[in-house]
Amino acid sequence: MKITFLGTGAGFPTKERHCACFLIEIGERLYLIDAGAPVADVFAKNDKSIENIKGVFLSHFHLDHAAGTVQLIDLAINYYRKSEFTLHTPEQRGIDAIKAMVAASGAKCESDKVKLATYDENFVFDDGLFRLTPIKTHHTSNNPASGIHSFAFYIEAEGKRVLFTNDLSVRLEADDFPKIVNEGHFEAIIAECAHITVENLMDSIKNADVDIVAVPHVGIAEHYEKLEELKGKCSFKLVVPNDNDSIEI
Repeated sequence: MKITFLGTGAGFPTKERHCACFLIEIGERLYLIDAGAPVADVFAKNDKSIENIKGVFLSHFHLDHAAGTVQLIDLAINYYRKSEFTLHTPEQRGIDAIKAMVAASGAKCESDKVKLATYDENFVFDDGLFRLTPIKTHHTSNNPASGIHSFAFYIEAEGKRVLFTNDLSVRLEADDFPKIVNEGHFEAIIAECAHITVENLMDSIKNADVDIVAVPHVGIAEHYEKLEELKGKCSFKLVVPNDNDSIEI
């Protein structure tokens, strides 16, 4: 399994970083976690084919995690016609918005092969090679009137276990770090450090049995500095990736 960090920005793009987007490769099969980056452009630059995507999973519908979906769906339906996947999002309003944007361009916005579907905490994706289970988080609970939901993802593939925390509640005020982190061995934890502090993160994984901890979603320069100082001092390999960096597990 290979994980490439296509977008490592936090909240907004910079000269060096696209917004959140992570690519998982299992052989030629591709799976996307979030799509805040301009996915079609990034795929072209990385010589990846949209037609090899087998699933897209949005942790929540904040646009720094979802804005790249409109062009992706448009191209998958209307240009890369061998594409066959479902985009999974917690929000029906998100699906309606994507379809409306594609339709507004005069293009076809629905397909038998490229679908858009909602999910909740009872959902499990399993295509026989890649299994994803969502875990409810409280990242969006600070604005309950919005009705937006957020999720971490627990992934099993090729006998490996990976946890994507995705965005969590501010400073873990809701005791939000997924408890599964302490249940058995993980090859990798992909964690955020934009809404939580470095201290929050390290305290949450202090008892975890994990090989690699990658932190691609970092909020402020101080957090980058603290993470750099911790490299080589942890029981696991600590990685702070840039765009297009990858890990193999």
